[in-house]
Amino acid sequence: MSRRPQFSRQDLDSEDEDASLSDASNDSLSSLSFGALSAAQKKIDEEDKNSESESDSDGGFFEEPSKKHHSQKTKKNKHAPSETSAKKPVSKVREIPGLLDGTKYAKTKYHDIRFDSAFGKVNESEVRRNYKFLDEYRQKELEQVQSLLKDPKQRNKLSEKELQDLDYIAKSTKSRLDALKNKDLEREVIKDYKKKTGKEFVKRSDKRKLVQVARFQNMKGKQREKVLERKRKRRFGKEMRRFEQNYGDASR
Repeated sequence: MSRRPQFSRQDLDSEDEDASLSDASNDSLSSLSFGALSAAQKKIDEEDKNSESESDSDGGFFEEPSKKHHSQKTKKNKHAPSETSAKKPVSKVREIPGLLDGTKYAKTKYHDIRFDSAFGKVNESEVRRNYKFLDEYRQKELEQVQSLLKDPKQRNKLSEKELQDLDYIAKSTKSRLDALKNKDLEREVIKDYKKKTGKEFVKRSDKRKLVQVARFQNMKGKQREKVLERKRKRRFGKEMRRFEQNYGDASR
């Protein structure tokens, strides 16, 4: 014989509560109007669409961008700043315009095509021979400036800045003339030495010795004394430094 199913009191109470809740919800829905139900349905549909779009955007973060997005290139403005690659190293030293003006590192603003390397090596002796007449003008200019600086009446008429400029012109012109004379003397000495010995090439050390001897012979008496005194002091200083070094090593 089959046994009858047995129900407890708790099961019966739960079934009664579910039935009462379903009846209450049906009563509340039946009391709502048709317009309220349609508005609620639209709101639910919109929320579903928004959730789907958010899930698509989150999933596309790791996806490759579309080709259409890459094909659209924005036109750059001509006044926009220039763009450079980050892989290109930036120089640590920047060129500031006007910073090196008046120094030996300044770039030459003027270029003389007569001394351009594209036309071959410059023949210094020929250039010197062609423009040697400029030494006379330089010597006259030097004498005028020196006489102006020695005259106290003329000095009182000039400002301190003008006196400094004239002094600089006199010193630079004199040093330039001396350098040109030494260069001419060196060229003549080497030329005579090549004629006497028949050598085509002269060592740098031999050139230095020949030029020193020629300069010493062309000096006046006072100039020779000054040169000899300067060499004597230099030699004495070297000997004293060597003596101090040896004495210090021996005392240790």
